[in-house]
Order: sequence, then structure tokens, then C-alpha cells
Amino acid sequence: MGRPNISRRDFLRGLGGAAAAGAAGALLAGCDAVQGLLQAVQGPAPTPAPSQAPAPTPEPTPAPSHVPLPPSHMVWTGTFELPVTGATAFAMYPQPLYAQDHSYDPVLQLPSGAPMRVLEVSHDETWLRAVYESTEGWLPTASVALNLPDVVPSILYDDTDAYASAFKAQGRDIPGITGQQLYDATAYNPRFGQDQFVMPVLYHAAKKFYAAQQAALAAGYCLRVYELFRPMETQLYICRQVQALAAADPEVQAGISTPPWSTDWFIATGRSNHQIGYAGDVSLVRILKQEVALCSGYGYPHITEYEWVEMPTAIHEMSSAAASMSRPINPTAGDWRSVPEAESMTQGSRLLQKFCTGAGLTPLASEWWHFNDNEAITNDLLNLARGDFIPSTCVSMAPDPAPV
Repeated sequence: MGRPNISRRDFLRGLGGAAAAGAAGALLAGCDAVQGLLQAVQGPAPTPAPSQAPAPTPEPTPAPSHVPLPPSHMVWTGTFELPVTGATAFAMYPQPLYAQDHSYDPVLQLPSGAPMRVLEVSHDETWLRAVYESTEGWLPTASVALNLPDVVPSILYDDTDAYASAFKAQGRDIPGITGQQLYDATAYNPRFGQDQFVMPVLYHAAKKFYAAQQAALAAGYCLRVYELFRPMETQLYICRQVQALAAADPEVQAGISTPPWSTDWFIATGRSNHQIGYAGDVSLVRILKQEVALCSGYGYPHITEYEWVEMPTAIHEMSSAAASMSRPINPTAGDWRSVPEAESMTQGSRLLQKFCTGAGLTPLASEWWHFNDNEAITNDLLNLARGDFIPSTCVSMAPDPAPV
């Protein structure tokens, strides 16, 4: 299918706008029709709009009944919701592309951020074969980030920094940041025949966010992902603007620096785990209606209507009001469970934390929405990953059709 006939400006507005509910079906334009379930809808938005304004979190209820898959179609039973083959992956740092897995016989040097299409993954998932431009080769999965929408399409994606940043400090707009497009991370995705956000995260971390989504779906909820990889230049720009606002506004300064907190707990002053690729900013919604979407004959949940779950603050609120814990704790050096939770934590944020930590992710003390996959960290990533690229290219293709 060709590119939808919409302007770039309308697309960016549509991704985060209230019209998204009717437009979300366009995500399926490049996939098989859902038999008896979906009507063809035009529009670029990847996520539906909520059915109502934010409301207090309801008591957990049984998951809504799932729409049965058409008998001639299948559910993918591999690592993710859809096969990894055909997905876009990015080299997190300059590295060789090898002739064979475990061979270390280089055929090409990849630049940082090189977009590749995955061709296959080794049985132990430690290596993958990919094509970069016209060259095929192998590289370790630990060194690449997967475009998460390619393999877990049931998640609701809303990369606000890619069209209108939601960052605020002490509830105040941050000049040059709030409401501004900070980078362009949208591209036409041939896998779905639709303009989408490009949102890479390390392969190992992608597996954990998928597990968290599966737990949420089983309980009648769905993850809403706001940001995974964040370019280094964006990180530093946000930091400069927040520091300038804090210098001019004592209340903002107090919100990010009153003990036991300090500024770098709310915005890293250098490279952060978003640039290394093992972090995600995530919220939660409660499912009201869902359908079955099909891609190459594989079915996955498609959320068509939902309601907001109450959280301590809006996403990307930079102040101690957003803390998930009562005091800081190094996420890699201590047991976060030993720290009392912040008084502002809500039932919804506890539920989100339950889904994510149950999948092996670690929460950040200063942000209820932020979760890390500390097990994905390698020495090469720490030494070489600089976040010096913008993921604005998608080279995905639909996976091979499911057997009928």
C-alpha cells in the first residue's frame, strides 16, 4: 500500500490529538483485513483517544473478554507479538557487521544508528542477521535496538517529544521545550502501511516491555509508551532549558533540588540510560474495547477504546511530585524494594510498577513512569553508546505469512 495521503503536520497533530480514536484503525492498512471486526479507516494516528478525561483508577477488574481470532489465522508464539524478521533494528554504536554469527570476520563497519532490517535471529537469541543498505551480516543482539512497534504493536505509542513535548517543571511550561517538537522520529512503516513513531529499545529490554504488556493485557490494561530512546542532543537541550528556568524561578528550583533530591534525578546533565537504550517512559490505560488486528496472518490485540488511569502527575513532570519513592536509590546498586514509596503514589502507578517490575524492569525513584532493564547493560554499551543519532528511518517489512 502507498503512503497515506496526509500532510506531515496533520500526521503529527493526529498522533497526539483527540481525533486519534477514529484514526487508529489506519495502523492496520498494510496488514490483512480483520474478518468481521475492523472497518477500513483513513488517518495516521497510531493510538486512539481516551473516551473521557482522566479519572481515578478503578478497582482492578477481570480482563475484558478477548475477541476470538478468525479460525484461519494464528497467534505468533515466538519472543514477541509478531516475528522479529522484517523488523527495523538500529546499531547502538559503531561496530562491524560479521560474515557469520560468532565468526568475528567483518564484512562492513556500521555507523552509530545504522538502520537495518532483521532477517533472522539465532536460536539462543544472542546474534541476529540483518541487512544494512545492500549488505547482509551478523551482529550481537546485545548491541542493537529493536523498533518496538514492529514487534509489540498492541502497545499504545505516543512519542510526545517527536511532535509536542509534554515536559514541564513544577507544572510550568519550559521555554523552548513544552509543546515543541524536539526531534523527528516518525516514518512510513511498510510493515503496517502507515506513518508511525520509530521507537527503538535494546533487544533484551524489548523482551521485558513485551512481558509487561502481556501482564497488563491479561488484567484488562494496556501500556502507553511515551519515550524509549532519546537522542543525546535532545537530552542536553532539555537539561539546559530546565536549568535556565530553575535559575529564574525559585519554585522550579525547589521542586528539583530540595533534599533528598537533586537536579540530575529529574534530568540527566550528561548521557542517560535513554541514550544507552535500556530505559522506557511508560504509563497505563484501562481497556474498554479491543479488536483483533492481523499482520501477515498473525493476530494481536488492537485497543480501540480506553480510559486513563490516575497517576501521581502528568507524564514528564520534572519535580519531586513525580517521585515513585520517598528517597533516591541508585537503580543498579541497591534493592529499590527497601525504599518506602512516595506518598503521592496512586493505585494506578502501583499497578504499572507491578506489571513492569514483574517483567524484570527496575523503577526509577524520581519518576513513576521510568523503568530500566539493568540486565541489558554491557561494557560495550557503557563505553561506546553515545545516543548520537535520531531514529527517523524505518526499513521494516511484513513478516512471512502465517501458515494457514
